[in-house]
Amino acid sequence: MVARKLGVGQPITPKQFGEITDEQLSRLVPRAYREFFPVKV
Repeated sequence: MVARKLGVGQPITPKQFGEITDEQLSRLVPRAYREFFPVKV
């Protein structure tokens, strides 16, 4: 399966969520909202 490029506002699966880094996750959240979301634990 070919990995697609993740972008702002695109949904991700629970498996993808578990595999991405905090930096990648922060880039999926629009910049204006990032301060309201805690980092992944």
